[in-house]
Amino acid sequence: MEFRHKAGKYANSAGFPGRLTRLRTLCHDLKVISRGLSIFVVCGLSILCWTEADSATVWTGPRRTFSRVDFADYTQPANQDRITQGIWLTRGNSAGLFNICKELEYDSSLSPKNTEWAYGSTTNYQSLSFTTWGVWSRSLGGMTTNIIGHDAVVHLIPEDVYIDIKFTAFTGGGDGGGFAYERAGSVALSLRGPALTSVSRFGVFTDPGAAASNSAGVPLSVSVSGGVDTTTPGDYILTYSASDSLGFVAATNRLVSVLETNSAPSWWLSRYNLETNEVTSLLDSDEDGMANWCEYLSGTDPTNKVSALRVSASSAGMILAWPGVAGRVYSVYQTTNLAVSFSLAPGGSNLTANPQGNTYTNTEVPLPPARFFKISVQLPDP
Repeated sequence: MEFRHKAGKYANSAGFPGRLTRLRTLCHDLKVISRGLSIFVVCGLSILCWTEADSATVWTGPRRTFSRVDFADYTQPANQDRITQGIWLTRGNSAGLFNICKELEYDSSLSPKNTEWAYGSTTNYQSLSFTTWGVWSRSLGGMTTNIIGHDAVVHLIPEDVYIDIKFTAFTGGGDGGGFAYERAGSVALSLRGPALTSVSRFGVFTDPGAAASNSAGVPLSVSVSGGVDTTTPGDYILTYSASDSLGFVAATNRLVSVLETNSAPSWWLSRYNLETNEVTSLLDSDEDGMANWCEYLSGTDPTNKVSALRVSASSAGMILAWPGVAGRVYSVYQTTNLAVSFSLAPGGSNLTANPQGNTYTNTEVPLPPARFFKISVQLPDP
């Protein structure tokens, strides 16, 4: 299937959930397993998150057939086309279609409730003239049976979904109420966790999986193909797929990078137009004192020296502050003597990132003559 906005079609040929301009809200964060960074300075980065304006959704592409035979019990789910959670099309033994989810029988003035109809195709749905089923179905010579064989579009008003549909059968009169049509459909498939992630070599990767449902909201099983070999550095693609009872299929991918020590994934380096190799991971491209792989872990921009992990202190060293980056986890360590190891500061473990700014307040009393703090940042497990 394809998703379209009134301004045109958007595609993602790589199969990864990506930015679809003006389409629905999308937000992804980047995560890594068994990778961490401990440094004395902290900085922030713009969040990998975006919000887009909502718009109509179009179901096009391959079609499947739904049918109800004459005199079949229309109260049974098998004889209802449950397109979405609120649109269940069926027909009694005579008259037109109605939405049994919202009404008990056909009403020529509004049935099927919450739908409108037009002849044509979703390729130009913006210019079509939509009306009720009662008006539309008799607009060709006054006979409802004349709808057979003509391309049409049904608009699901509450969901703002446009669907290509073509009737292939429609029993006239009161002779049983049978009907059949071919229509486009949709399966909703979404990843749990990020679409782009990484794991250290010899680390443990736990696949967070994906969730799927048909257009009526009924959960579907998801199959996954591909694997991740954490003993061999490289990029691995996991492909998730699901299908519903009508045969509609959805698929999406997850890219998992297995990294050597002190490495940044190739997809992250590419985002900043940097060479995708181990040497580039070790470089300090913006000369801010942080190697590129450190910038990856801290969530900072490797091409902007202003974006670097830095920490400040106030109130005689009682309060530490640093800009947090979404998708990161911080810990605070301290020591009174740099000749000995740092230890975890009280209350300084696994601090959730706050994009408005992270702080840590030292509550030690009395104050030692000298204290040294270290901020550790890491990405949580997928």
